Amino acid sequence: MTGRPVQVSWDWLARQRAAASRLRREIQRLDPFLAHPYHRDLRRHTRRVAGRLTLRELWDRCAEARLVCLGEFHALGAHQAFAARMLEELCQRRGTAVLGVEFVYTRQQHWLDRRQRGLLDDAAFRWRIHYAEEWGDPWEGYRMLLDTARRLGVPVYGLDVAPRAGFRHLARRDEHAARRIVASLVSHPHAVHLVLFGESHLSPGHIPRRVGREAQRRALGPLPMVLVYQDPEPAYWAWLARGEALPEALELGGGRFAVFHTSPLGKYEAYRQMLERWRDEVRADEELDLTTAVHHAIDTLAAHWLGLRPTRVRLAHAGGWSEELADAYPEVYSGSDAEIQLPGVLSEHGRSAEEIEDARQVLAARGALYDKRSNTLFLRRYVPAAAGAEAARFLRTALSGRLWQEPEERWNDPWARLLGAAYDEAVAILGARLVDPTDLWPPGENLAATRVEAVAWVRRVVSRRTDALTGERSAQRRWVRMAGRAMGESWFKQARLGGLRAPGLRRIFRRPLQEERVFQVWRELLRVL
Repeated sequence: MTGRPVQVSWDWLARQRAAASRLRREIQRLDPFLAHPYHRDLRRHTRRVAGRLTLRELWDRCAEARLVCLGEFHALGAHQAFAARMLEELCQRRGTAVLGVEFVYTRQQHWLDRRQRGLLDDAAFRWRIHYAEEWGDPWEGYRMLLDTARRLGVPVYGLDVAPRAGFRHLARRDEHAARRIVASLVSHPHAVHLVLFGESHLSPGHIPRRVGREAQRRALGPLPMVLVYQDPEPAYWAWLARGEALPEALELGGGRFAVFHTSPLGKYEAYRQMLERWRDEVRADEELDLTTAVHHAIDTLAAHWLGLRPTRVRLAHAGGWSEELADAYPEVYSGSDAEIQLPGVLSEHGRSAEEIEDARQVLAARGALYDKRSNTLFLRRYVPAAAGAEAARFLRTALSGRLWQEPEERWNDPWARLLGAAYDEAVAILGARLVDPTDLWPPGENLAATRVEAVAWVRRVVSRRTDALTGERSAQRRWVRMAGRAMGESWFKQARLGGLRAPGLRRIFRRPLQEERVFQVWRELLRVL
């Protein structure tokens, strides 16, 4: 994708927002805190976008400040990973830095100091600060951040105060954090201070305002401050409406910036999984069953994009029986279980050793794999685009009447097999882009040039030219991916511009592909590719 703006269909944008809103409402029923007025200040200050900038420009802006407030969504490990990267960049530019974190209480500072000096291992540290009970979010991101600070020799301070639960303690917690931040500014006058705190706490009207008041009270003089928000939903929709790929960073004005790691759907799904973990008392270091997340991705595609109600659509199977689409959703194996179960499941459904090895390589490469014959979806970890792609493969299989049947890989004609695989890849790319519309094209690759190559390859396959089948299987798979991505991106562009709506999307997913018909189908697709 290029950064060139296009006229985005408001219907398309509304459907994107509706999918995220549906999940947000579901989460709010489980956690009313997300609907609290406390969050309105953040939404108000992140809905307008002033312009784009690179990460290098963002680091430079941050290094000019004395205080950098970095908002986080605790359930997303990418947010703590970004904080670790920012800490490194600030140290490179300023030479000295200080880190303040929310997940450690100020009264637990001595345990944090011992951990940073190597006198406590992580298990003991987490036990001492009651991490599971008091925080409960995945540990890996915070471990990475603390390890980065230790490697850089950066002091780390706990900024929070108990209790965390309940709305009535928010003002007290913000006030305590502000006093602690200013005390750190006084103690380390030449360092740049990085504060990692929950995003809503760092909206201008909360902790930043209190820090300003406390700094003024202590006569610190001017306090250059930068606020950086990660994945703020209002700014995401504002930029998406322009029809441009998300840049590395956005400037919101008034010393406020935004960076993005995932879509709002991915953000809320991560929190839904966290709530599920807490409800079922699953430890943060244990893997979570991602069946609900995968089925939600299927629901999003079916209901919001294809205009189908999974409980109203009946699937007719070859054996003469039928069932509701919702009852045919795939079995899901996630986390390490995906890799463990994959060989056995595929073997039980007649896959050869070579096919199983190919499947293992695919799962390792893209993190997700849907197998048609067993109607099973394997997912190493939840990534919205990957889940959307495999959800689309399932819907394509189910709606075209191919569940439990021989896949295209068993067609006799090798040219037909390649074209069938390319069509399924195109549907997967379309599904990934509908679930997560952020730019998926690999950095440094030119989509227009790749499309030209892919079209030329498809023409050779359609005309049954032998050079299209030369080379290793890995090379053939690369061409299939290129052709599928080019076609999928073309469909996505039509949907984004409003030229491809629910009826057209249903035709794409339902189109039957017989071995002898697949050539004609691709001849038709070449006219618009």
